[in-house]
Amino acid sequence: MPSELTPDQVLRVIAALEAARGSDDNALAALVRGGVPLCSSSRWRVSLLVMSAGEGDVVGASGGGPKARAVEEWRDVYDLLDAVRQRPNAWVRNGSLQELAVMMFGYHLALQVHDVDEAFEFHRGSGGFASWLSRTRGWSMSTGWDAAVMENLPGEPPLEAFFRLVDEYREFAGQPGS
Repeated sequence: MPSELTPDQVLRVIAALEAARGSDDNALAALVRGGVPLCSSSRWRVSLLVMSAGEGDVVGASGGGPKARAVEEWRDVYDLLDAVRQRPNAWVRNGSLQELAVMMFGYHLALQVHDVDEAFEFHRGSGGFASWLSRTRGWSMSTGWDAAVMENLPGEPPLEAFFRLVDEYREFAGQPGS
């Protein structure tokens, strides 16, 4: 099976994705029947993920917010957060703040495993961000910053609320960025 898609297959994939977004449940089945290898390589899965993220997904920043860097240019967790803000559907399903918190836990774990000297401010209950939220908003952090944001700002989409708060925290902490 070839690792690259033909131009015709790419066009069919795009058409199927558009149909799937339009609630056409048969679109992906037709794509598979048409011979497009859905899982032939990790490059294909990543391409599908990026294509499905769509245009205009930027969350919580007027004017588009900070521009996401290429992964190899990331300096710290804030570059990861900028990437999530730019393409949230490529990183977390359905704008889930819980999934973002789990991803942040994985980031922190990777820092520890690889002995990377980076201050990590997003520990769920006791990091700098959680402490700042508790101190400035009076919120309990017993179930983590993600639950606190959703519980205390129920009328605001969770990712938008999170990124608004991160922007305030970055300003407070003197972090460059948005």
